[in-house]
Amino acid sequence: DPEQQVPEGQFYCYAVTLIDLLGNESPKSPLIGQDQNNCADFQDFEPPDAPVGLSAKLVGEHAELKWHSVEDATKYSVYRAEVIPGSPYPSDTGFWEKVNDGGEFETSIADGIDYTVFTDHSISKVPDNEDEEKDYWYRVRSWDSNNNSSPLSQPVYVFLRDSFPPGKPSLE
Repeated sequence: DPEQQVPEGQFYCYAVTLIDLLGNESPKSPLIGQDQNNCADFQDFEPPDAPVGLSAKLVGEHAELKWHSVEDATKYSVYRAEVIPGSPYPSDTGFWEKVNDGGEFETSIADGIDYTVFTDHSISKVPDNEDEEKDYWYRVRSWDSNNNSSPLSQPVYVFLRDSFPPGKPSLE
């Protein structure tokens, strides 16, 4: 049955025999236990789904990302690209940096939905002026226990803008 679920990690060995038109059967090849070349264990090569519902916001001096937790995912990779304000996200993956080590993961439940939350502590400080402004684009990938990776999520951005009011004017 091609739809039958095969237990992961189970070890299977096969032997082949031929039967002619008269019903005569050949010896099995290879003999069971004689040759391990016809043995295999089955592994899951199907990747988990890509994270969906990704959102990002600036919380104090950190970027907080939130997405729907992926069933079968055992870990996530969070990627960030820094661009000048107003620039689109880079399509070349060479511009994306993995930032897992600069943050922390948590899980939460809201309205019956499991979420994964990542707080990126490695972003620059909030700008003091227009010259320091920048945008961060984020994408997330999920991984399962067999190290199969999902496609990247849709990108989201956080922009760091000068949010401080100008100083008090002096009238002379």
